[in-house]
Amino acid sequence: MPANKSSLRRFARELNRRKVTQTAAVYAVVGLAAIEFVDIAFGVFEVSIGWERALITLILAGFPVSLLLAWLLEFGPAGVRLRPSSRTGRGRALVVGGFGTVVALAVAGVIFSPPARSPATSPSLPSAP
Repeated sequence: MPANKSSLRRFARELNRRKVTQTAAVYAVVGLAAIEFVDIAFGVFEVSIGWERALITLILAGFPVSLLLAWLLEFGPAGVRLRPSSRTGRGRALVVGGFGTVVALAVAGVIFSPPARSPATSPSLPSAP
């Protein structure tokens, strides 16, 4: 058990060092503000609910992408560059592949899911005599 705690602490330190936690917090705040704006503005301008769902889905799908970029890239005065990996490229490939799969499944689920019916268009039940 102690080895497990030390590896978890090491991972948490690495997340902080790579500023993944900072990126997650900023993206969560900005993403929620954007979702609220979309909800209010699209209601006022009577934009189709499909567009609202699409934008909210894009905002939510961008969250794991931002975490992946925060893990892989280093931003500094010299510009943006790939972080040097302390391990082999296999771990990086697994992380990229995993996040890519999650994002692809989320986008495919949104694209291919049937549209939700509003109460006005759903078939009504026959009334009892």
